[in-house]
Amino acid sequence: ANLAFDTYELDKAEKLFVDVLQRLLSKGTPEDDLKFVKVNFKIKQLIYFISLGNPYKPKTSKDMQLKANIERADIGYKWCLEQIKKHKNESKDAKVLYGVINDWYAQYLLDVGDMPKALLHLNEAYKVCQDTQGNFVIFFLSLQIHLVKI
Repeated sequence: ANLAFDTYELDKAEKLFVDVLQRLLSKGTPEDDLKFVKVNFKIKQLIYFISLGNPYKPKTSKDMQLKANIERADIGYKWCLEQIKKHKNESKDAKVLYGVINDWYAQYLLDVGDMPKALLHLNEAYKVCQDTQGNFVIFFLSLQIHLVKI
């Protein structure tokens, strides 16, 4: 699944990540377990990547499907944030995942034009980065660049 994701075989990756989720559930893994949230987060990233269409094309039924995928991505990012909030203070990994999800969700919000919400999530990711990594990391610099753009 990760290899398909990394090589931009997005439809294949989505199917494989769904298989991973099904296996986790069949083994009794709770939905708020970090493994489950991480895989779910990857699926939400995929849905969003798949939904990125050419904004200059005339609207077609496929474009309407893309809009539905964007809505699915939004719902998915919110779900991931709800789940990880429960665990963000349990370990450094959970806190970092919380920050990463906030960063991705903020970038999604920037892409769909919701600047106020994007700023909130970028600031949250920024705080997590400072708390877990300190001030001198590339991720921190990336977040500062995104904040300056807003």
